[in-house]
Amino acid sequence: MAILLTGGTGKTSQEIAALLQNAKVPFVSASRKGAGKGSSQGSWVKFDFIDANTFENPFKHEFPGGQSISAIYLITPEAPDPVPLMNSFIDFAIQKGVQRFVLLTGSTAEPNSPSVGQVWNHLIELRVEYCILRASWFMEVTDYRVLGPELLTHDQISEKLSNGLGRKIEHVKISPKEVKQRYMGLGLPEQVAAFMAWLNWPHTAQGGEERENDVVERLTGRKAERFDDWVARNKDALT
Repeated sequence: MAILLTGGTGKTSQEIAALLQNAKVPFVSASRKGAGKGSSQGSWVKFDFIDANTFENPFKHEFPGGQSISAIYLITPEAPDPVPLMNSFIDFAIQKGVQRFVLLTGSTAEPNSPSVGQVWNHLIELRVEYCILRASWFMEVTDYRVLGPELLTHDQISEKLSNGLGRKIEHVKISPKEVKQRYMGLGLPEQVAAFMAWLNWPHTAQGGEERENDVVERLTGRKAERFDDWVARNKDALT
């Protein structure tokens, strides 16, 4: 079994690459430019969801022992409408013998919901083996909603940071319009920027993210870390 990591230069793909490398599981990372800057983990191929001519590249990679890609970690590309791009690649990958997909989404995602929810629904319709990771802001058919052990507002987080670091940290509230403009200023398409603003308000501000569970403990065998403990552990890096 070999694994393809899309979005290879992203944080989650790099973390997974390190785990796979340590476990000696064959994998290849994919990005639009090939090897990421300063990257040393594993092999790289050039791949772009927007360019179907690159779909073949990961499957040309030669793995030790002649293994082929049987599972893919899917990261949503930065595109105005990523759904047809991702679904097209999923169809292509299945024709190449891929048996399993792991899709990273946000906590608001549901089958048939806008954007990545349509990719989720496509996986259901194809009846392939898949796993959905619903990260809060940031095997068998399964979905895991990865949550922390406590519910905290942004004001509470800034207060805990202030107490833990010994200096004043302030949460500055801005309007949804300002949030949207800031994301657009970073280069996000207007549709994506508007969605990100909605996540801040009204969705999150009205309790849309107020959830707790024990997924971290069930999957790792240890309790999720509380925010105060995280601040204390990373104090030097945050100071």
